[in-house]
Amino acid sequence: MNYYQLQSILRHIRKTVSCPSCGGNYQFSDLEIVNVAGGRVTLAVSCKGCSSKTLVVVSEPATRKPRKIKKEKEGKTRITPDEVLEMRDFLGNFKGEMRDIFKK
Repeated sequence: MNYYQLQSILRHIRKTVSCPSCGGNYQFSDLEIVNVAGGRVTLAVSCKGCSSKTLVVVSEPATRKPRKIKKEKEGKTRITPDEVLEMRDFLGNFKGEMRDIFKK
């Protein structure tokens, strides 16, 4: 994905997406690109009106048949957007080797 595609996505998000908590509109300064991988862009979006944070994932249309999604097993919990943002912040500030994170 190139710069012009990213710029187009950000413009589209700004014009068409509103805060799910308060309905407020976003400015470019409210949009933070978290990750760009292949045809997918992950954004962290902050609302100045109510201080809520939302993750937005934008992906290119599928060119192949999508895989069937398995149902979640009972007892498993979903990861919340806040947990994803907390992990991003933790990893952004982490100093050391990645293997140290997974040691018991």
